[in-house]
Amino acid sequence: LPIYEFYLVVARLEPYKKIELVLESFAQMKDKNCLIVGSCSQDEQLKAKAGGNITFLKDISDAKLAFLYSKARALIMPQEEDFGYTALEATFFNCPVISYKHSGTAEIIMDEKTGVFFDQQTAESLRAALERFASVPYNVSSYTKEVLERFSLPVFLDTVTRFKQN
Repeated sequence: LPIYEFYLVVARLEPYKKIELVLESFAQMKDKNCLIVGSCSQDEQLKAKAGGNITFLKDISDAKLAFLYSKARALIMPQEEDFGYTALEATFFNCPVISYKHSGTAEIIMDEKTGVFFDQQTAESLRAALERFASVPYNVSSYTKEVLERFSLPVFLDTVTRFKQN
């Protein structure tokens, strides 16, 4: 099945998730569409600020979320995360990730292989990352196994065991 022409955000709609950055960026890129999956305290505020190229969904099934990951051009993560589980989830579905660089996602994303980073939490920096993303040919599936193996249960248990021994 073909990749659809949308970018995806999967996050709680809270201020620290920086969803407004996405809205600001896409307001300047009317030719690009974004689907935001999530809900929380900023639902109505964000919807009121969103342009016509932004769609919000909430309370979707895991199967539908998996479908969206598998069809999105990329997952966008504008926030700083301790780890970035959503980036790992996207990688599982061969979905590239566009993420804020100073975040735990740096442990997951392979720059210009499984996604791209942006340096500043500004709309300009995110737009530049989207432009750079569009210029790089991606074959995320060729790196998915490598990324997922680094975070597998056997690797985790081995790391914990070695840590306990030291």
